[in-house]
Amino acid sequence: MNTINRQNTRPYVYENLVRLGEPNADGGYVVPSDLIDSAAALLSLGLGSNWTFDYGVKQRNPQIRIIGVDHSVSAEKFQIAMRRAKRKTFIYRLLGNKEKFIKYSAKIISLKAYFELYHSCQNCHIQKMVAPATNDHQTSIQDLIGMIPASKAHYDIFLKMDIEGAEYAVMDQIIDNHQRISGLAIEFHHLDKKAAEFNLAINKLNNHFRIVHIHGNNCTPYCTASDFPSTVEVTFVHKAKMPEGAGLQDRKYPRADLDVPNTPERADYQLSFD
Repeated sequence: MNTINRQNTRPYVYENLVRLGEPNADGGYVVPSDLIDSAAALLSLGLGSNWTFDYGVKQRNPQIRIIGVDHSVSAEKFQIAMRRAKRKTFIYRLLGNKEKFIKYSAKIISLKAYFELYHSCQNCHIQKMVAPATNDHQTSIQDLIGMIPASKAHYDIFLKMDIEGAEYAVMDQIIDNHQRISGLAIEFHHLDKKAAEFNLAINKLNNHFRIVHIHGNNCTPYCTASDFPSTVEVTFVHKAKMPEGAGLQDRKYPRADLDVPNTPERADYQLSFD
């Protein structure tokens, strides 16, 4: 069995980090605040039913263009969910069930945020899978980046990716377009089975980017064989945007000032890099 090259995942020192998105559970990411503030566009690959990160990015940078990509969800599904949530809030308010009323009221607020984000003239949700090539059901990172007019400066796109294991197949497209990408927040999956693919992806990314943060996702098991989480969230900054002379971190992870467990009821995974 291949093992994780943990030393290659040790973050570099980068001061301008902030957590955006869900503050107390899964859905938030630690990202470079200065790169979010200056980005012309966010590519949000993988939405599911949690777009709190995208919403946090938009609140911080109102001018940013957001392109969300996810084949598994749609505006039609969310319209049905909105009608259902409205009925539920009406019923539970009449019944005096405060807990359920709060639950479905929060659902309405979340769904409204989706429509605010992705149904505007500036932003869009593409209902396709992210893949190496574009067809009727898939779209490539190359073509997604092509949707964003290049500004005079390089590094104008921030990319967030949580595509449930498909990330390894599109890594070369990220590398090919690295001069458009200021930073990345990628959730890597199945490290218990794809250690070799993960090591290769990190090696490729490290040629152009620096890891500035890492967090183990405790929604999935810890891989005792490699002594590493089977899912990790990794934040990168392009080398061209790194502070001069930045060295490797010597602090412990997770960071109490930035990280929260993805599953609040379980302890966060501790990471070492030796």
